[in-house]
Amino acid sequence: MPAPLLPKGRKPGRPPVWSRRQLIDGRRFPRPQSLADAKGAIVWDLSVDSTVCRAHQHAAGAR
Repeated sequence: MPAPLLPKGRKPGRPPVWSRRQLIDGRRFPRPQSLADAKGAIVWDLSVDSTVCRAHQHAAGAR
């Protein structure tokens, strides 16, 4: 969240624990979510990406 939008005295960083546990994964609002899903208002997409980017073993910064 941008710093100007944060409450006074709050530093940007990780979201609060309640946000990570309940709001992000949808457990906070299971009933409205299930109602919207029954109406077809939610589009469920699945994206699978197995791309791996690794550096060479000698690219660790040693000289």
